[in-house]
Amino acid sequence: MAMAALGRRAVGGDARTSSKETCGRRGPRRAVPIAMMTTPTWRRLVFEKAERIALVDRLLTSLVRPGDVVLDLACGHGYAAAIGAERGARLAVGADRLHAYLAGHARRTAAIMEARVCHVAADAYALPFRSGSFDLVWSANFLYALFAPWHVIAEIRRVLRPGGRWIGIERAVPAWRCRRERARMANPGYECEQPWRLRDWRALARVTGARLSMLPGRRVRSQVLRRWLTVARPGRVVLEIAA
Repeated sequence: MAMAALGRRAVGGDARTSSKETCGRRGPRRAVPIAMMTTPTWRRLVFEKAERIALVDRLLTSLVRPGDVVLDLACGHGYAAAIGAERGARLAVGADRLHAYLAGHARRTAAIMEARVCHVAADAYALPFRSGSFDLVWSANFLYALFAPWHVIAEIRRVLRPGGRWIGIERAVPAWRCRRERARMANPGYECEQPWRLRDWRALARVTGARLSMLPGRRVRSQVLRRWLTVARPGRVVLEIAA
């Protein structure tokens, strides 16, 4: 019941809706906006992704241990997997459902960063990996686009080794901005992305057993203040599972 309610609140419909009507694994493949694929990879990394890359680099530096096997789930441009490889991972895997991203950006990113990364086309609802395969699973700006993220979190649990960790970075949107965010997302380039409020992420953490915290900012590091700031502006939350 809790998961069904969370699904209705996050997606704005009935959680029992057919996956073909939403973004379930058997639904239509996501239409990638043309601009995302025509812009050169190096330009996107330097001019559009620099801040995110710096954040990922800062976080993964303390998370990746030499000899780890790391999965970058929904890797997109693939810079998290490449950074993991640079930080000493024995094997870094970048997985994404979109073949266009893997071929168009992720492999080029690995080449630019001179990192050895294995790229795999994968459905997050049924990951093509054996149980207990990874020491670290990383994801970012991913769960908000899923109809049933709790199923994906269950898959993440399955592929974690004993002692492994999953770190997921997501965006919490203030309630007053939800209408604007929904209008922005209602275009052919998106499937079922919906703005998630902090309370939605708390509900997801509760039903999945994940630990929820606020990502400290450069100026405001207090967890309490960061939570209050999400009332006025978007903030980043961290979901974590330790196997």
